[in-house]
Amino acid sequence: GCAARHPQLPADPPVAAASSSPTGMSRYYAPFRGAASGDGGGCLPLPIIAAEAALAVVDAAIAATAFVQLARIHRHNQQHGWTRQKIFHFMIGLCNIVFLAYFVSTVIATCEKWVCWVHGCGFVLMASPQILLLASFLLLLSFW
Repeated sequence: GCAARHPQLPADPPVAAASSSPTGMSRYYAPFRGAASGDGGGCLPLPIIAAEAALAVVDAAIAATAFVQLARIHRHNQQHGWTRQKIFHFMIGLCNIVFLAYFVSTVIATCEKWVCWVHGCGFVLMASPQILLLASFLLLLSFW
C-alpha cells in the first residue's frame, strides 16, 4: 500500500466493500490518491509540475517588473507619498507574489499531502490574488 512508499503514513485501514471508492481505495486517502496518481509516488504528473513552474516564473517576472517600476516611480517623486499609481504597482506586484506562492505551494502540498490544503488553505491562496487583482483594476478604473 501507500505505507510502503511513504513510511510516515499509516497502512491503509481495512475497509468494507460498501465504504470504499470505485477505485478500491479507502476514503481516508482518496482525496490525495486521485489527484496524485501520475507517478505513483504521491506527486503531480511531471507535465503539471512543469506548467506550475512555468506559471510561477511568469508571475515572478511580472512581480519583479511591478516592484522595479514602483521603485522608479517612487525615486522620481518622493515628495508625493503614496499615489494611486504607486499603490497600483504595489498591488499588482503583491498579487503576482501571492500567485507565485500558490503555484509553488500546490506542488509542495500535493507531494507532502498537506491536510490543510484540502480543507481551506489552498482556497485562500487561490482566491487572495484574484481579489487583489480585482481591487487593482477597480483602482485603475478610478483613474478615469
